[in-house]
Amino acid sequence: MRNIRYLCLSDLHLGEEDSLLTNVADPSRPSPVVRSLAECIAEVLRHNQPDAPKPTLILAGDVLELALETTQRALAVFEQFLWSAMPANGELFGEIVCLPGNHDHHMWQAAREAQYLGYLGRLAPGETIQPPWDTTKVVMDFAGKDRLVSGALTAIARRLPHLRERGFEVLTAYPNFGIRQDGRAVVVTHGHFIEPAYRFFSTLASLFFPAQTLPQDVYTLERENSAWIDFFWSTLGSCGRIGPDIESIYEASGDDSSLHRLTDTLAHSIAVQYPLPKWAPRAVREWVLEAALHEIAGGVSTGLERRQAASDTILGPDSAKGAHWYAEEMLRRQFQQETGSVPDSLTFVFGHTHKPFVDRWPAASVFNTGGWVIDAPRAQPLHGAAAVLAGEDLSTVALRFYNEGTYQVRVEEPLAPGAAHSELHDHLSAILKAQPQLWKEFGETVHTEADLRMAALAARLNLRSKAAGAAH
Repeated sequence: MRNIRYLCLSDLHLGEEDSLLTNVADPSRPSPVVRSLAECIAEVLRHNQPDAPKPTLILAGDVLELALETTQRALAVFEQFLWSAMPANGELFGEIVCLPGNHDHHMWQAAREAQYLGYLGRLAPGETIQPPWDTTKVVMDFAGKDRLVSGALTAIARRLPHLRERGFEVLTAYPNFGIRQDGRAVVVTHGHFIEPAYRFFSTLASLFFPAQTLPQDVYTLERENSAWIDFFWSTLGSCGRIGPDIESIYEASGDDSSLHRLTDTLAHSIAVQYPLPKWAPRAVREWVLEAALHEIAGGVSTGLERRQAASDTILGPDSAKGAHWYAEEMLRRQFQQETGSVPDSLTFVFGHTHKPFVDRWPAASVFNTGGWVIDAPRAQPLHGAAAVLAGEDLSTVALRFYNEGTYQVRVEEPLAPGAAHSELHDHLSAILKAQPQLWKEFGETVHTEADLRMAALAARLNLRSKAAGAAH
């Protein structure tokens, strides 16, 4: 059916200076890309039938940049995003569901703790206290007891007078949000768990204690790795003056030469300040440290989005293996445990990699939403962003907004060999053809803003390289 019921975006990284959705020239106003994106989405939704309910916006993780920017900056830019997406008398969406990712995982911790406090307050005297919940259900009853509100995002939404008047709430799910209809299901997740870096504590435990196997369900996976994700990937933006230093390392992770300059500076500092072993000449100690740190930095950074963006494959071997494992084992196991059955047809939607694509696996139709942040000082052709749209019957297509270097909007759908496109695909294709100027102007806006951020990132990397060289 042609009515859009769900629209999914991810990896907005609001607040991050390299995000196309952050107005770096004037943080008090929505960025040009946000305004243009809202116009394009409004045009698509305008073709829903007049009596159709407004669709649900699903924000699939890394909505806020909490690892590299301060909380207040990220929330301020989220407010600007809402002014464009939810204007008075023209709100594009009926509800918003936010799934935290690795860069805003702390939003899940806050919602989880608020949920647990509410539970404790309802306990009767003498009733047994249950442990906190590590995840939400894969299919949630938002009209009932499963309803979970994001306190911070709701507070920001209610700074808009018209949203405050109607008591608008931003809802939360983690790590999976599923919509099920008959034998069909669409499941959205951020996607960080496909990367070994975000399963690190589980892997570490299995190495120390070989009898302890890797997690077989999402509950254990989150429980064992939650503190690691929260500490290292989601709260560093609030570490004062250390935060910008961490950002320098993160930005350099996508460029070998920049990363090596940083590790060479570290090797020099260690060799000078800690001259061990004393019998070895400093030049020898420094050379050994440089070689070792190059290897360590390369290994540690392989799971970082900036590193992934710099590669020339959609999914590396570990990520591809992890994606299949998560969709075909972990998700299906969660469905079985919580609902007693597995969907006949599964659509798996995730982001995290910043590289949009569609694919068809034997067990699932797959969509990646890409991302809206510039990860490198030069165009990465596989890097871009898409929205995933689902109709009333859960037919699902992608609206590819851009790839770096190719700023043209198109509709995509993973099809079995010989299969015809869906009605939803043809409907969206007709909308694109009917308003070519709108979509052309959107591409031009993204192109201009992407070039500005690439140039700014290149300038920062060059400046830091010179500083590292001077220190060395």
